[in-house]
Amino acid sequence: MCEKSVILSLIFILKIVILLVIPIIVLFFYKKFDSKKINILFYVEFGLIALLIVLRIMNNPCIVNSTIGGINQSILNTSTEHINEDNDPNVVNKIVTNKIYKNNKGGDVYYFNNNELPLSNKKIICDEKEVYMRNFGNSITAASIAVSSVLSKNIDPIEILNYALEDNVINCDDGISFNQVMSVVEKRYGVNYYDISSGELYNEVKNGNIIVVEVKNVPGEKNVTCSTGYLIVYNIDNNNKLHTLNPNNLNKDFICPANSEGGLSIIEANSNSKNWELGELLSISSRFIKIERQ
Repeated sequence: MCEKSVILSLIFILKIVILLVIPIIVLFFYKKFDSKKINILFYVEFGLIALLIVLRIMNNPCIVNSTIGGINQSILNTSTEHINEDNDPNVVNKIVTNKIYKNNKGGDVYYFNNNELPLSNKKIICDEKEVYMRNFGNSITAASIAVSSVLSKNIDPIEILNYALEDNVINCDDGISFNQVMSVVEKRYGVNYYDISSGELYNEVKNGNIIVVEVKNVPGEKNVTCSTGYLIVYNIDNNNKLHTLNPNNLNKDFICPANSEGGLSIIEANSNSKNWELGELLSISSRFIKIERQ
């Protein structure tokens, strides 16, 4: 219920009434009311404020998400649910890359974004319920970007998703880890993957290799993921700044759901345009993964 923009808007208006309108009425018009009415209004106001505080402490999603940012994100999510059938990944046979970038050696880097059409509207049936791939498919799409770029071939996330469903390696609650994705990818596409150290990152990228970086949420800061996610490091500039691609890139800042690992953290929009100092990237990274042909 609290994912609907109408409900969130009504709660947002109610919060304004409680925190602003009623105090202003009491402040400027108290002389026109008798003391009994003022006391009733005071107790009602005090009770409503106390209720808001309790619900906020309990991270009630209706209260937490009833902000301008939460309402905007709800509208964005709703708008992606109504698309032309030609862009519906549940109908088309193949997803074509959203955009092609260039690595440090001029090679093609195939980019897919879970939050852009048509991929944003991909649904699957999991444990008899319908879920969006964008809510758990960061590891799948990251692998798709990396494998496509290594093989110079458009290997879309839906193709990998279908193989993962066939191999029954998707958990409806926890999604699918990068290792599970790669267990599917290795046998289908003839690639290997292995971890590298952070000290090897610069040279690998300079040599034109694509590195998948596992990143984590850092509370209190702007982030690229609400829990565990993946970035693709594909280039490095003359200032030694690393260029990355985010499979879950957003065009607006997003507040993580209260019940998520990074609850109430802000996910920064347009992260594909950010170039990273090595130290910055290391501060949110937990793993560096190289994929190559067998």
